[in-house]
Amino acid sequence: MLQRGLALHPEKTRIVHINDGFNFLGFSVKRYGGRKLGIPSVIDRFIQQAVLQVLQGKWDSTFSEHSYGFRPKRLAHQAIGKAQEYIQSGYAYVVDFDLEKFFDRVNHDILMSQVAKRVEDK
Repeated sequence: MLQRGLALHPEKTRIVHINDGFNFLGFSVKRYGGRKLGIPSVIDRFIQQAVLQVLQGKWDSTFSEHSYGFRPKRLAHQAIGKAQEYIQSGYAYVVDFDLEKFFDRVNHDILMSQVAKRVEDK
């Protein structure tokens, strides 16, 4: 546990531009213009993982059972399998969305005030 009053100052994140693609259901999808990838320092990544382990245990059970992204013991292949089940059972639509730029655009003061309502530590 971190001591009260300990101030953490993140180090500068290294930004790397990657021009990649990905495979989706066997199809190769190219990303036009690539994307930026932020690489945190080892110390910052260690702290991020420690915070994740504490918060994930408290919050994961409050998420929708239909949510698969970045959740323990849930894989993209499971999400695709579930979507295929829904289609086979008669549903006409599967909705998939990505919060790719969410943390770039969210008001961090509001976000942190909401987090503070559920986190006892500061």
